[in-house]
Amino acid sequence: MFHKTYKYKLKPTKDQRNLFAQFAGAARFIFNIGLECVKRALDAGLPIPTYTAIANMLPLMKILEKTCWLKTIHSQVLQQSLKDLFESIEAYFKKNKKRGFPKYKKRGQRASFRYPQGVRCRDGMVYLPKIGWVRYCDSRPIEGTIKQATVKLIGAHWYVCIVCIVEIEVPEVHITEDKVLGIDVGIKNYISTSDGTKIDNPAYLYQLLEKLRYLSKSLSRKKKFSQNWYKTRNKIQRLHIRISNLRRDFIHKLSTVLTKNHGVLAICIEDLNIPGMVKNRKLARSISDASWGTLYEFLAYKCEWLGKRFLKIDRFYPSSKLCSSCGNKQDMPLHVRVYDCAVCGLRLDRDINASINIRSAGTSELIACGEIRIGVLNEAGIGGF
Repeated sequence: MFHKTYKYKLKPTKDQRNLFAQFAGAARFIFNIGLECVKRALDAGLPIPTYTAIANMLPLMKILEKTCWLKTIHSQVLQQSLKDLFESIEAYFKKNKKRGFPKYKKRGQRASFRYPQGVRCRDGMVYLPKIGWVRYCDSRPIEGTIKQATVKLIGAHWYVCIVCIVEIEVPEVHITEDKVLGIDVGIKNYISTSDGTKIDNPAYLYQLLEKLRYLSKSLSRKKKFSQNWYKTRNKIQRLHIRISNLRRDFIHKLSTVLTKNHGVLAICIEDLNIPGMVKNRKLARSISDASWGTLYEFLAYKCEWLGKRFLKIDRFYPSSKLCSSCGNKQDMPLHVRVYDCAVCGLRLDRDINASINIRSAGTSELIACGEIRIGVLNEAGIGGF
């Protein structure tokens, strides 16, 4: 049983657009009310109120004159907004404080609301409780049982993300040494694999950076909140969405090719501290544009669906400094792009050498875990894509 998300562009009427805005505003309002209660309790040194305590306030808020407009909003949408808040608070205290404490949601930023149940799809239309049937671009059929749905505003268009529970038959695979692939990620070359393949980084942000700069300068010259200001701002939004879509499409296609390669049953990749690397102001834009975290996420779930193994190597493993032939360790500054071993004389591209070392480390870990069958290496190697 796996969760699979389908994203569709909605075609709402004018009245439905207004309802979307009302539902998103109500979800934001309840989220901020709950966050305000939590912050006041923390400032006063009192225990944090529970989800149930705040959720019990919703019926009263629907009666009060100032907040009686909440009666037109689906109750489960409001409850789900509170659940999202308390999940974020729990994650902050128990799992990862580096992500920061939840912040107040601002109007016009990431407008969205979620239905935990009650959503149905039929003939290119989706039923949203208290809104009705809404048309959407039926680009692909929905499989499995609908679990929940999120309606969100991206740029000037509304989208629905439908989460389904799908039964996927995972094939049983037996990993051997010649079926392990090592991958080293980079900025100039997006990935370098242990079989010698290198994929260039498309760098979509840099391709459209001049246009983005031109529009940003044009926006700064416009009178704020004027019609021309809104038009230019919408152009910038559409350009950012285009860059994001191009990047995501490239990573989807690349991860699909890597995982569906019949010559690969295990993928090993270095576990990078991406948030720490982004703090380098000279490389922050390039690292963010590369979106390695998205690549890792896509490889992980696609390998899981295909029954293959996805393995992250320790981030402190010196893959770039080790010789893939003799194991000699030597310093390798970033400007040195070719590995010249001082012991065995190996001369190899720096990234290819690192990917081979990552593959070796991953193979050793798989052998130690008993997940690999030690066999004779194939003369043809793993092969390309």
